Amino acid sequence: GFSTCPAELPPAVVALPVALPSDFPSGTYYRNGHAKFYADDGTPCIHPFDADGMIVAVTFDAHRKNEVLFRNKYVETEGYLDDLREGTMTRRGLFGTMTSGGIWNNAFRTSYKHVANTHVLHAGESL
Repeated sequence: GFSTCPAELPPAVVALPVALPSDFPSGTYYRNGHAKFYADDGTPCIHPFDADGMIVAVTFDAHRKNEVLFRNKYVETEGYLDDLREGTMTRRGLFGTMTSGGIWNNAFRTSYKHVANTHVLHAGESL
């Protein structure tokens, strides 16, 4: 199964078990992936690609070889924000996830949720 990331965490410095190599570059590694597999009312995502996306950032500093800075944040799509506000799965997923409320609540729904969980683009000063 899959585990939901229950919340965004405050930025944290994480100690590494071993020091990074001396020539390891400074910079930030960004990763986007699925992170919320259940609505607040317990409605599950049927497929992991229907889960809301989260950006994870790990920052490496050439002067601090024994630690990294970890940050994470849900991608605030319209569907994600609606789900938070309503406490339910408000839109269907492209891979089979239904809205909260069962089959009759989904019978004639044709709008799908954009989950923003497949890639990250850096444009200007924003992701």
